[in-house]
This record gives sequence, structure tokens and C-alpha cells, in this order.
Amino acid sequence: MATAPASYVYKALASLGIRCDELAVEGYNPGVFGNFGAVAKTSVGTLRIIYDREFWVEADQPLPPPLSEQSIVSALDYAKRIAL
Repeated sequence: MATAPASYVYKALASLGIRCDELAVEGYNPGVFGNFGAVAKTSVGTLRIIYDREFWVEADQPLPPPLSEQSIVSALDYAKRIAL
């Protein structure tokens, strides 16, 4: 059984010190590789997250150092792996 993305997205963001105030996950289908799209309203701005066999993250504003879109992708990858 696949783990719902909200649980590991919150954990991944928290591991980077990012507070997630609101998370909207759309299109999640565990039968199709667990793909989904999400919008996270966070303490560092709005993040758009897409998972389609790998993660992609876009921030609506520059992220404070040392954060980067790639560091968020890495945290999401790790959180998803340990959630399985």
C-alpha cells in the first residue's frame, strides 16, 4: 500500500525547518506510480510540488539560504523513501 503524499511532504518540509501552513494535494493515484501535484503554502512562500516518478519543486519567490528547490527535492525523495 502506498503512503499518502501529505504525510511525507509535511515531514520533508519540517526536516528543512519549513513550516507548512496549508497543503493541497491533487491527482494522487497510488495505482499510477503515486503521481500527484501539490501546492504548499509555507513559511518560505508558496511551493508547487509535482511527483511524476521524480519530484519537481518551484518556489514563487527566492528561497532563503541555504534552501534551494533542489534541497527540497532531496528532502522529499528521502521522506518518500523512508515512508514506504
